[in-house]
Amino acid sequence: MNPDDKYLGGFQLHQDKFIWPSGGAGYLLSKALMTKCDLSACPDNQYEDYGMGHCFGKSYGCNVQASALLGLNPDTPEKMVEWAIWPSPDHVPQKHKIFGANKDFRPITYHYIKPERFSMMRYSGNTPFPKRLHQIWVGKKAPPTDWLRTCSELHPGWEYFLWTDASLKELMYDSKYQAKGSMVKKLLPILERNGVGTASGKMVLNGVADLVRIEVLYRYGGFALDADSQCLNPFDELVDQGRTNDYLSVWEFKNSLTSAGTQASHQYSPSVYMALSEIPYLTAGPAWMRTGPCLNSMLITHPNKCGLANFGKLQSFCGGSVTSSRDAYGCVKDWYPLSIYDATRFYPYHHSNKDQMHRCIKDTHNAFTLQHWRSTSLGYKEGKYPEAELRKNHGHVFTLSPWSAEKSGQWKPTCNDGVMGFAATSGDARVVFTVHHAVLEVIGARCVTIHVIGKFAKFSVCDSSGMCKDGSQDEAASDLAKVIVEGGFPQVRLKAKAC
Repeated sequence: MNPDDKYLGGFQLHQDKFIWPSGGAGYLLSKALMTKCDLSACPDNQYEDYGMGHCFGKSYGCNVQASALLGLNPDTPEKMVEWAIWPSPDHVPQKHKIFGANKDFRPITYHYIKPERFSMMRYSGNTPFPKRLHQIWVGKKAPPTDWLRTCSELHPGWEYFLWTDASLKELMYDSKYQAKGSMVKKLLPILERNGVGTASGKMVLNGVADLVRIEVLYRYGGFALDADSQCLNPFDELVDQGRTNDYLSVWEFKNSLTSAGTQASHQYSPSVYMALSEIPYLTAGPAWMRTGPCLNSMLITHPNKCGLANFGKLQSFCGGSVTSSRDAYGCVKDWYPLSIYDATRFYPYHHSNKDQMHRCIKDTHNAFTLQHWRSTSLGYKEGKYPEAELRKNHGHVFTLSPWSAEKSGQWKPTCNDGVMGFAATSGDARVVFTVHHAVLEVIGARCVTIHVIGKFAKFSVCDSSGMCKDGSQDEAASDLAKVIVEGGFPQVRLKAKAC
C-alpha cells in the first residue's frame, strides 16, 4: 500500500506522515511512528478510539499532539450529535467526562463515511450550491399550498422537497448505527424538557420547522425556505454563490441578526454543522431566540462574519446564550466564507411592518421572495390545490416570470397582498411572454397546456416561425415561443403534456 494514499476503504489515513485507520481492520501505523512508540505499555480502555489516542500521547514515547489526530469523532458527525445524548457502549462521545480538562483531545477517526464525503465536509470552493429546494410543514393542519406551488413552479428543474411529519420518518443517514428518521424529531423530548421554544410543554411547530431546516440543509444541501414564502423570481442566479461561499443567508437586521427562514448551503456544510451540533444543548427560551434567527446568527453568522456584528448586543437582544455549551464559536472572520443578502431581496416587508403589505408601498420586482409572516401553527385552507398535486406536478409545471415579460400600452399599478401588479388602462395594452426552448427542456415536454390566471381580455399563442393564433384555457400547444396577453397582466402557467 502506498503510504501517500489519503483514503483507504472510506477512512482518512494520514496527516504529517502518520497513518492510521480505525475499525475492524485495526490500526495501520507508519514506520516512523513505530520507531518512537512503545505501544506494548498501553493500558486497556473501554473506548477503542480514546484508548488508541491515549497511547499515541507523550506517555508512551510517540509524542503525537492531540491536534494531529485525524477527525473529531468515532462516527459520522450527525451520529455524534445523537451519541452526545445517548452514548454508544464502545465509542466515546466528544463531550464525554473521560476527556476531563483536556478539551483539545479528540477520538481519532470518522467511521462509516464514504471517501467522497470527506471533501464535501471541508469547504474548498468552486462548487455551486445544489439545485435542491426544501420547505417544511409539520403538524396536522393543512399547508399553504398556494404559496408552496409558487416556489415549486419557478424551479421545475430543481429537486423539490416538502418535508412533513410523514417524510421526516424516512430521512436516511450514512452511519449504520443511525436509525431512519429525523434526528431533530428524536431530540424533541429532551429539548422540550429543557424549555426550548415551548408552549404548554411542547415545542411550537415553527420551532420544530426551524431545527428541521438546519437538519435537512446539512444532510442534503441546497436552499431552504419558510413555507409561507411566496416565490417571485427563480433562484438560479444564486446557485453560483456556492463557488465562493459555504453558506448563504439574509439579514433581518443589518449587520446583526440573520434570518432562519431563508438559507442555502452545500451538502455537509461545516458552517451548518456549527449550528446542528449544538441542538442538544439549546437553552430555555422562545422559539425565535433559540431555534430561529438567534441560533443562526450566534452559531453561523457571528463566527464567520464577526467583524460585522456586535456580539454583546446580539446576545442581549437574544436573551443570552442560545446554547449551554458555549456562548458562540470562536470569532474567526471568514473561517468559512458566507454571503448575506440584503433583506429587500427576500423580505421586502419585515414582520414589524407587514401591515403595509396591503398598500404595496415597496417595489418587489427584484425580490426573490415575499414573506407573509404567518406561523406554521396557524394552518391554511388547502383549497383546490392539495399537497398530493403539488408533489405530483413538480418538474412538469412552470410559471413564466412576469418581470421578464414586455409590456406595451398604458397601465396603472395594482396591489395584491404585497405584490405590485398592473391593470390595463388602454385598449392596446398587452404583455408578451417569451418562452425559451430551455424552459420546455426543463419540464421535459415539446407540448404544453397553457393556463392564464387573472384578469385579461384574451390571449394568443405563437410558434417559433412567428405564426400566432387565439388561445384557450388548457389547450395544448406545440413549438411554443410566445404567449401574448391582451387587456391584463395575469400569471401564465405551462404544464407538460404528451403530444
